[in-house]
Amino acid sequence: MVHEGTLLNRQQVERIIEADYRGAVHVALETVYGPYLEKAEFAHEVEEGLERFLAGEYRFLDEAAPGTPVAWFMHLKYDYHNARVVLKRRYFGDSDPDGLLSGLGTVPVEDIRAGVEEEAAHGLPGYLQKLLANAGRVVEEGGRDPQLVDTVVDRGFLEKRLEVAGLDGGGLLVEFSRAATDVANLNVLLRGQALGKGRDYYRRALAEGGRLSRALLIDLAGQPFDAVSRRLLDSAYGGMLADVLSRGEEKVRLTSLDRASDEYLLDRVSRFSSVSVGPERIVRFMLTRENEVSMLRIIFMGKLHGLTPAVIEERLPLHYLGEA
Repeated sequence: MVHEGTLLNRQQVERIIEADYRGAVHVALETVYGPYLEKAEFAHEVEEGLERFLAGEYRFLDEAAPGTPVAWFMHLKYDYHNARVVLKRRYFGDSDPDGLLSGLGTVPVEDIRAGVEEEAAHGLPGYLQKLLANAGRVVEEGGRDPQLVDTVVDRGFLEKRLEVAGLDGGGLLVEFSRAATDVANLNVLLRGQALGKGRDYYRRALAEGGRLSRALLIDLAGQPFDAVSRRLLDSAYGGMLADVLSRGEEKVRLTSLDRASDEYLLDRVSRFSSVSVGPERIVRFMLTRENEVSMLRIIFMGKLHGLTPAVIEERLPLHYLGEA
């Protein structure tokens, strides 16, 4: 509860957006982010500062809830992220992958490397062994397309996180994870629709566990755009997709999709406020913190690249922010 008092409010974020780069840093000095950004002048320094800040928040999580399912729930995506980086290095020779690796996972990066590059997966937990084996098989069968790694890793993460959410007995965490699976699957469907993907892509990429069945989404993938648009706008996710799909148009507004997805999930997280004590409150704080870090990354990178405040703001989910 003490840490929640340090979350950014709408006025602070709006001041950071409206200021020039140095002015934005000056506003950040009034917040918990100040010590991590005050000397940042280049993009890599902003990135390093935000990563150091987030690492500190995860140390707090591990002190508050050591070894619990809720801590695993939050750390899990970084293990999958590291697996993605190492897999792409193994199969596609991505340059300087070490710069993309995260220190926030629970599995040592060297163990993941050994599992991918040396095929010594015996030291890895079973879910990562399964992921690496599946990714290798899919890449070899699928024409060595880098996007195949993304589809396998993203699906594996969503399905495993839903499983972890159920370990703590918190119904809200399970509901959030199912909603997040639906949102991710809708992203797969709509981006695939825009790119003309075939059904094999959807069979690999769509995750189990959401309220929208995989069978329904795979069936929609083969239908004309207007049928897909009509079905989704009339679904429980119609409000989220209102700015992404417009009746009568023959395209997906992909520029609106990321923001719509973020806003929907942040709204789901806000429902955790009904829990005064429990894992949901911890997850709400950590997810809100991670969203702050993502917003600050977009803002500061945008300023360094000369984007206007209006262009930066339209990319950000701001409605969830509290007032000062």
